[in-house]
Amino acid sequence: MKRWRSRLLAGVFGVCVAGAGMAWAGQSEPDITGEGKLNSIDPGKRSVNIHHGPIPVLQWPAMTMDFAVAPGVDLKPLQPGKNVRFILKKEAQTGYRITGITPTP
Repeated sequence: MKRWRSRLLAGVFGVCVAGAGMAWAGQSEPDITGEGKLNSIDPGKRSVNIHHGPIPVLQWPAMTMDFAVAPGVDLKPLQPGKNVRFILKKEAQTGYRITGITPTP
């Protein structure tokens, strides 16, 4: 009887731990937002150049950077020289990619 209880508890504990690990692995990183001035757009390469303000969550100071832009993000309403707000997502192979971008006043 004691052996049966030990195996049952070990099995329940294993399922709980495995389930918790799967929930943790399935969580995605939160959106990272930034604001800055759009310097240039390259629709063919799906990239933009932005002089952005500090992004504290990434410990980035203000700087000018090229960013890849995710497929499906509409670049048509954007104009160089205008201010923008953008959303970044970390990607395993390419670093950070813009998944949303909108002009701001």
